[in-house]
Amino acid sequence: QDVCVWDWTSTDDLPVATHQLPKELGLQGSLCFNPEDSSQILTRSNEHACFYLWEGAKITRNEPVVNDKMFNRAVGHITQSVFVEGRKQALSSTTEGNIIVWNCPTLNAGTSQSVLDFRCLKLVNLLPSPIIVLIALEKMAVTGDSDGNIHFYDQDLKLRNWYDNLNQGAIKSISFSSRSIKVVGGSFAGDATVSARRFVIPDCIVSTSQAVIAHYPPGKQDNMSIILKEHNAAVNCIATHPTEQRLAVGSY
Repeated sequence: QDVCVWDWTSTDDLPVATHQLPKELGLQGSLCFNPEDSSQILTRSNEHACFYLWEGAKITRNEPVVNDKMFNRAVGHITQSVFVEGRKQALSSTTEGNIIVWNCPTLNAGTSQSVLDFRCLKLVNLLPSPIIVLIALEKMAVTGDSDGNIHFYDQDLKLRNWYDNLNQGAIKSISFSSRSIKVVGGSFAGDATVSARRFVIPDCIVSTSQAVIAHYPPGKQDNMSIILKEHNAAVNCIATHPTEQRLAVGSY
C-alpha cells in the first residue's frame, strides 16, 4: 500500500510524492490532511495511527507507539483519526470507547523533519461502547457510537451536547452542512444548565447500520426525521404489481 500526493492543478497523472508502507502497519482505512498545515497527513489502520510530513517529492512517516501496557487497560482497535484545529493535536477513536490524543509538532525554520516527535499524549475513555465515527467540527470533536448516539465534545473532551433519540442501529457516518457552530440567542438548547453561551449545531445527516438515513435540523434533536430507510439484510423476495409501476422488495 502506498500513500501518494497529487498536484490537482497539474495535468500530469503521476503523483508528486509517494511513500510505500510496510505490511506490518496494516491496511490504512482513511486519510486526511491537517487543515492548518497541509504538509501533515494522517492515516489509520486497526492498530496504528501514521503521521506523515510531505515536502516536495519527499514523504516521511512516523507511527507513534500506543498499546495496552502503556495505560494498563485496553486501548482497542482504532476506528477513525482526525486533526484538531487550534490545538496542534490529533485524535483517534477506538472500539473500547477511548480517544487517543496525539501531539502534532510544528515544523519551524531550521527544524529537520526527521526529528519531529509525533507521540501519544493521553488516553481518555469517553464511552462504554465502541466509537465508530469521529469528526472534527470547527473546534469540537463529534463521535458516533455503536449504540446509535452522537456526542459533541469541546477541545478538552468535555461533553457539550448529545443526540440519543435515533434508535436505528450503530452510527456509520455523520455529515454536516457547515463546519461552523453558530453562537445565538433565542430558544435553542444551551450548552449548560447554568448561564453560558448558546450554540447551534448545523444541519446534520446521519446513516446507520440498519440502512437508515436521518436528518437533524440545526440545534434540535427532537425534530429528527428519517429521510430514507433501506434493507439492511439480504433481499429474499421481489414482486412487481400486475398493472402499476410498483415494485415490492422483502427481506428479514
